[in-house]
Amino acid sequence: MEDQLLTALWCVAAGFFDIDWSVYSSVLEALANLGFSGLSISVNLLIKAGLYQSLKLDVTHESWLARFSHPLLPTVTAVSVSPYLTRQKAKIHKSACDRATHYSSQNMDSMQTGPKPEVLHNRIAEGKVDLVAQYLEFCALGPFPYKAVETLQEISFNAPPSVHEVHQNRLAQAINKLIESPRGEEVLSTVVNLGLFEAYRELMWGACLLWLTSHHARITIKATLSAYADTLSKDSIIDSESASLLLRLHQIIERLDSLHPNIEPAPSTADIEEIEDEDPGGSLHVDEG
Repeated sequence: MEDQLLTALWCVAAGFFDIDWSVYSSVLEALANLGFSGLSISVNLLIKAGLYQSLKLDVTHESWLARFSHPLLPTVTAVSVSPYLTRQKAKIHKSACDRATHYSSQNMDSMQTGPKPEVLHNRIAEGKVDLVAQYLEFCALGPFPYKAVETLQEISFNAPPSVHEVHQNRLAQAINKLIESPRGEEVLSTVVNLGLFEAYRELMWGACLLWLTSHHARITIKATLSAYADTLSKDSIIDSESASLLLRLHQIIERLDSLHPNIEPAPSTADIEEIEDEDPGGSLHVDEG
């Protein structure tokens, strides 16, 4: 019955985000009491992505900061809301204030006259970067998530202008592990086609969207995509889909070079050092209490 319930919930959650965030919170709390499986991993991802999306709905002058500080969003961020945050601290719950005052302040305009929707939206998009990284870790290490490709496609999105390096590095390491994973290639092509990498493919995108500011993340992603491209090139038969994927891979790799000329020569995947385990905040499961 549990598997049937989760399968049905996956179908409902896929692509359906226009629900109040409190409903998603209740579902996540219920899911925390169920078993851990490939099904639960995918369902948790979709429900959490839905909650993130719903935080954008019906935002008011009074509620936006509490949403910005939602406890399921990552505890570290590159999005800043000061000095407007300082003037509004007394209006939100103390725990939300405490979390918000610890957020870093990189690469965002300060808030002078009131809330700007793009600040909350960028904060949520940054959270989705970390959410994708968490999911890819399961794809590489197991248990392999249910309908992994379809689940990733459901939460495809463009990257915000600014992403904290913790999330950049976690995502890069998760993508790298897919190369060595028995089932990693099942999702690698989907990862390459995520909107995350549009800024490194289309020349029309501005430099403000070049979110891969971490040198370590860039060389790790470049090495991984180069290795993946080499694997595809060795296939005796390259169909139109593989040819399109190869073209996209080479576009991303070349754009990484041209936009970040200080990038080091790509090491082999075996030479990439593991970054220290940092707590990037957030998880696919909700801790009660």
